[in-house]
Amino acid sequence: QQQQQQQHQHQHQSVVPSLQMPVVWQQNAASSSSSAQPNMGSWESSMPSTPHSSSMSQTSSMQSASLVAASKTRCSAREADVMVMQLRSKDMALKREVLEQIVSGAWSLALTRHGCRVVQAAVDAADTSCRIALADSLKGHVLEAVRSPHANHVLQKCVAMLPPDHVRFVLTEIQGHVRDSAKHPFGCRVLERLLEHCPYWMTQGLAMEVLGDVVDLARHPYGNYVVQHLLEHGQAQHRRAIAQILTPQISRLARHKIASNVVEKAWLYCDDEERQAMREMMTGSPEELASLEHSNYGSFVVKEMRRR
Repeated sequence: QQQQQQQHQHQHQSVVPSLQMPVVWQQNAASSSSSAQPNMGSWESSMPSTPHSSSMSQTSSMQSASLVAASKTRCSAREADVMVMQLRSKDMALKREVLEQIVSGAWSLALTRHGCRVVQAAVDAADTSCRIALADSLKGHVLEAVRSPHANHVLQKCVAMLPPDHVRFVLTEIQGHVRDSAKHPFGCRVLERLLEHCPYWMTQGLAMEVLGDVVDLARHPYGNYVVQHLLEHGQAQHRRAIAQILTPQISRLARHKIASNVVEKAWLYCDDEERQAMREMMTGSPEELASLEHSNYGSFVVKEMRRR
């Protein structure tokens, strides 16, 4: 009986591991699977410098190149995250390879939700020559980019980051379309960046198109921002021209929900001569001034006037 008990105990001990091992394997497999999902930038940087590590880095670089090449028409959020991390990597060879692949498909990436983020990160990470190559991919596509909910961000980034001479093509392609672009929710942003970052002699044509339709743009939900930017970043001649156009109807525009913001900016940036002309028009009669002070939007204009 004692021998039977010992045999039974021995069989039980040998059976339990055989039943438990698959569970452990499953746990290990799950753990391995989760840990294998790459944070490729931090994963590579945490590896020791060994031949095996070097091999893994080369494999990662190859995977990155194929990933970007496959993402020329679409890019998932995860793929975008990986590429952005690689662009910030200290591995210069990997970074250079990723940049080359992005340049080759920059326009297609710029049109997508996640791809446009990758291209913007590339502009931030690249040197001047690579930035110029990225900007060149937008040539011939400016009007499409201006109206794209994604590519407009890439266009703005290029205007802000590149020397003005290398984004002159944006002004060339948008010529004759400034009014429509100013009234577009994305186009107005592109025009604002151009006024902020390009010298006045490059934006003169843009400014003239805005001046040709100042009152209409001043009342527009998006166009008013372009007029405000021209007041802030334009030349004295532009501010003078805007003030001369606004002054005859200053009281009516000051009461307007949107145009009142433009009138306030005119008070802020125009010189004393233009301010005096606007003041005389607004205070021509006590009744008119009292009416402005009690209107929802005109009251803000009156306050700005009294600050000057």
